[in-house]
Amino acid sequence: MRESLTILASCLILILTSALVGPYFVDWKQHRAWVESQLSQAIGAQVIVDGAIDLKLLPALALSIEKVHLEGLASKM
Repeated sequence: MRESLTILASCLILILTSALVGPYFVDWKQHRAWVESQLSQAIGAQVIVDGAIDLKLLPALALSIEKVHLEGLASKM
């Protein structure tokens, strides 16, 4: 029982460490088209991202995007 709890705790620490450190190793500029398409679907207008993209998972989920341009939103209002 003690060994299984130790293994479970070690796995939990590994998962949390990966969630904390992992996003720093991802080049979010390579995923710019995917981010733009997801934002365009959510907003209902064409979204163009010209700036930096930053994502943090821990301690709280945070997405930071700079220089965002919306096209076609005024015509829908």
